[in-house]
Amino acid sequence: MKGFPYSVLSKNKKSEQLPCLKTNLAIIYLYTAFVLETCYALESTWKNMLIYLKDVFNLEYESRLNCIPVLLKIAENYLHLSNANIDTVDALVTGICSVAKVQYSSPNRSLLFSFFRKLILNPEYRNIQKANSLKFWFQVLFREMSEMMSSNYVDQKILKDIKKICTLKFPTFMETLKKVRPNQMLQMLQYPNEDFQDTVIHLIIHMDELPSDFLQDLSELVSLNSSFSLRIAVRMIRCLYHRFSRKNVSPVDCVNFWKFLLNTACDTVFINETKWSEEETADFFSAWKPLQGISPFDIVPSSVWKRHCAIFEVCLECLSVFPDDEKIAVLTIYFLKTFLLSNSKLPVHCAIAALRLNHKILQSSCIPQNEELESIMYDLIYSCLFYLSIMTHQIPKQDWHLHNINELEDSLYINRKSVFELLKAVANSLEAEGVTDDGLTSVLKILKYLIAKQLLILEDAGEVMPILRIILAVSRENIEIEPLWRDICAFFRCI
Repeated sequence: MKGFPYSVLSKNKKSEQLPCLKTNLAIIYLYTAFVLETCYALESTWKNMLIYLKDVFNLEYESRLNCIPVLLKIAENYLHLSNANIDTVDALVTGICSVAKVQYSSPNRSLLFSFFRKLILNPEYRNIQKANSLKFWFQVLFREMSEMMSSNYVDQKILKDIKKICTLKFPTFMETLKKVRPNQMLQMLQYPNEDFQDTVIHLIIHMDELPSDFLQDLSELVSLNSSFSLRIAVRMIRCLYHRFSRKNVSPVDCVNFWKFLLNTACDTVFINETKWSEEETADFFSAWKPLQGISPFDIVPSSVWKRHCAIFEVCLECLSVFPDDEKIAVLTIYFLKTFLLSNSKLPVHCAIAALRLNHKILQSSCIPQNEELESIMYDLIYSCLFYLSIMTHQIPKQDWHLHNINELEDSLYINRKSVFELLKAVANSLEAEGVTDDGLTSVLKILKYLIAKQLLILEDAGEVMPILRIILAVSRENIEIEPLWRDICAFFRCI
């Protein structure tokens, strides 16, 4: 190898930057292959070759364009050497990266991606994977994701590579991930391709910090973004659970995640962001408008329970399997009180979620019942019964499923013990709010419903009488001819 690198005598004064470039690179490739076979190399020869490669990396774009394939073969051979110096490796990879900076979208793109794929994902290169020079390639991968969004073409191989890299947690990759802004993640998460979104979820759960405002943005995506499928929404919640259920997660981060689960379970974003109008639900509001304000909460129709039910169940499941059940119960009490006291108008799917959350989390908890929350929940149950009394008389039975009637009924959890507290809530509401004749009819329908469900029996006449007296005092003339009134009075033997 004496005299390397070699050149050819030429009369042409306008010579190349590096004479015999292809020949010298071919010699280096053959030499690295020889060293791999024999494990024998002269240090001086190595030094000359590495200096030459450095000069090649500094060539202009056009001069090195055709050299990429052989450069990658040389690098791969050198990286296979067991005694490869890490500094030399870093310098070599840096050189390849300098080539890739301007050529990763060139005809050599597939070769470059194949090289870095082997380098990053092959366990044989474990020591080399610590090289700082790999930061550039990780940046290329993020750039590729942005390119996919703008070109509307998803490269499945790159997405798989990114998922694997997330799992391996290379320090250089984690440093690169730290520099990605949360807003950028949210933007990528909205790209309407499930494989792409799934990859972004992998990136999100490996981020060092997920602040509460970012989690709130994720909750908003789950609720309002039409490009976010139910499958991906459920998957994201489960992945976030696995991230936040690790032992090294701080108490503050846990609480932030529990808040995310509670907000998502009750779809608080839907309430804050959705504007109801009479035009959207004209048929319902024509009958409903005179009755607004009679019950503590105005429960209004919504059509998203079918989708939201799956989201609610996975949020509930995540809350239920955390070992800190007492802390979660305390937080749930605070959340439900704040949520319900802040919203006098509730979409029916949010009311269902609040009722089920109260029953599943708090009824099974060992902490004492909160009297203020109990009172609020009875107001909510009364309001839901009020909703049912209107809807079941306005909507044909075959369309009940469109208005969540059966789901709401199943979520009330009324029993013989709780029905008396419910009657107190009805009486208190009638005394505080006042009531129209239409409202009185709905109250009678509620009593009729409770009788039909055998939640009220003849012996409960004493508990029902305060409500009947209020109704009679307000509308004696009109109510006495109402068939519902006569049926209820006959049942309790008041007439």
